[in-house]
Amino acid sequence: MTLTAPRRYRFVSQWHIPAETDRCWQALCAVDGWPGWWPGVREAQLFAATGTIAPGTRARIIVGSPLGFHLDFLLSLTTVAAPHAAELAVSGDLCGTGTWRAVPEVSGTRMTFEWAVASRRVAVNACSPLAGWAHRHVMAAGERGLRELLSPRTGSGGC
Repeated sequence: MTLTAPRRYRFVSQWHIPAETDRCWQALCAVDGWPGWWPGVREAQLFAATGTIAPGTRARIIVGSPLGFHLDFLLSLTTVAAPHAAELAVSGDLCGTGTWRAVPEVSGTRMTFEWAVASRRVAVNACSPLAGWAHRHVMAAGERGLRELLSPRTGSGGC
């Protein structure tokens, strides 16, 4: 991993999932299963000895960027208000914070993901003009995957 001066990124994504908030939360808690429904997530490993999601829970994630490189980072849960919100610390190829919020709606759940991260990787920062596009691509694939996972036709997902 070659390093350079850190470059900061801020991304906000909204998903609308036609499923109850509890089911969305359960699917996100099942981190080990993300590669099965979230294209782009190559590996996901949850480190939760107790089997519960609580502050201090960590997960290693490897994402394949559509720009041709991988991002390897650790998510550490700092705050949780299940099933409506979580805050994360991010370290590794990306460093910073992430926030997830869920709002129940008549037709399902509106989920908002916010990332305020920085990277010192040359490959990442060389592609910074395309970072927003790459992030939207990966997140849109995740939304489609979660919609399919939680569709009444395909199953329930969850932890």
